[in-house]
Amino acid sequence: MTDVKQILGPGVYENFSERDYRLDPCETPSFNYSTAKTMVNESDWHAWKQHPRLGGEGKIANKKMDRGTILHALLLNQPLWNIAIIDAQDYKKKDIQQQRDAANDAGKLVILKREYDALITGLPTIRQNLRDADVELDGMCEATLIWDCDGARCRTRIDHVDNDMVKPIDIKCTEDANPRYVENHIVDMGYDIQCAAEIEAIETLHPGLVGRVSFRDVFIEAEYPHFVVSVEHSESLVSLGKSRWFRSKKRWLDNLETGIWKGFVNKVIAHAPARAMNREFGESL
Repeated sequence: MTDVKQILGPGVYENFSERDYRLDPCETPSFNYSTAKTMVNESDWHAWKQHPRLGGEGKIANKKMDRGTILHALLLNQPLWNIAIIDAQDYKKKDIQQQRDAANDAGKLVILKREYDALITGLPTIRQNLRDADVELDGMCEATLIWDCDGARCRTRIDHVDNDMVKPIDIKCTEDANPRYVENHIVDMGYDIQCAAEIEAIETLHPGLVGRVSFRDVFIEAEYPHFVVSVEHSESLVSLGKSRWFRSKKRWLDNLETGIWKGFVNKVIAHAPARAMNREFGESL
C-alpha cells in the first residue's frame, strides 16, 4: 500500500496535495495519463518502472521542469512550501552545487534567485497575455479526479476547470510556444492522451456532461515577452487521444493480470523519414 495520508475512491477532490496524488492515493494501482504516455512513447516495462505502486522509480526532474512547476504554481495561486531559492548567478561553484544537491535530496524545487525574480516580474505580463487569449483562471485549480472505466481504476489531476466542469485547461510552461509546431508537440508529448483522460474523467463522474466537455492546452513561454498560445483540441486530435488512451488502458489491465510488462522489441526495420527522402531526392520521388 502507498504511504499517502488518505485513500481516495471515485470522485472529485479539491485541495488534495500533488505529492499524494503522484504517490497514487487509490486502493489499488491506478492508471493515469503519465503511465499511458510512457506505454505509447516507450514501453510497458518503462511504465511499470515509473509507476509509484509498481516499480516505484518515478521520473527525475530537471532545472527546466522545476522552473515550469514553480511558474505553474504561481499562476494557479498554489502554495510553494517546497521551493529552494538559491542566491547565485549559476551552479558553477562547489558550495552552490552542494546547496542545490541538498535541496534536491530534500525533495524541493530548486531555482536561482535571479530566475525566480524574473518569473515574479513577468507574472503581470503573463496574466494579461492569458486574458488576451481568452483564458480565465477563476474556476477550480489542481483538482484530483478518481474514476472507474473499462474495468480500470483511473486518476488525473486537472490544472484548471471552470465551475461548470466543461472546460478543463492544462497549462504548459515552455521555451517555444510557436503555433507552427504545436500539433506535433502535442502528439509527441502525449497531450492528446491527457485530453482523453480528462474528458473521460469528467464525463464518467458527471454523465450529464457527456459530449459537452472541450479541452485546451495553454502554452506559456517562461521567458519575456511570455507569449501565450491557447490550443483547443480538434475532433481529430480528440479521436487520436481517445484511441491511444483506450489502447494503453487495455494493455495496462492485461499487464496487471499477467504480471508481464514487455520492453522494447528486439528486431525492427528502419525506414528513411519522408522529409529526409524529399531533401535528398526532391521531385524525383
